[in-house]
Amino acid sequence: LLQSGWVALVIVAGLVVTFASKRLDPVLALCFWFTTYFLVYHHVWEHHYVMLLPVLVALYHRYRHPGVLAAWALVAIWTPYALIDPGGMAAFHAPMRWTPLDPPVVDVLYHASKALPTLGLWVAQAWLMARPQPAAEPC
Repeated sequence: LLQSGWVALVIVAGLVVTFASKRLDPVLALCFWFTTYFLVYHHVWEHHYVMLLPVLVALYHRYRHPGVLAAWALVAIWTPYALIDPGGMAAFHAPMRWTPLDPPVVDVLYHASKALPTLGLWVAQAWLMARPQPAAEPC
């Protein structure tokens, strides 16, 4: 129920932002909805985040904002699995790679290392889409 509510919230918020935008920028909208995938799909593994590279490149090329580089760095660094499995047992015991971690807060923190920077990127894109466009300068 919590996951379904989260998915509904993200999709509805995304639709509101998209359709409320006065002048929709197609590149920004595509980046926004591509990033939305990572917030609504329930089986995003660490190696899937490489699919954020086109979004990060497009956003940095367009805006040259250091926040895009920060999001890239946070998504690019290794997930802190060594802190959870210091003995490296997951390399030998495969079910440890996909079973939920115990206690559940560890599982949340583990996935948050990628999900929070992605959420920040999504919020920044939503803000860019929702903000009023600057008025054209008079001739």
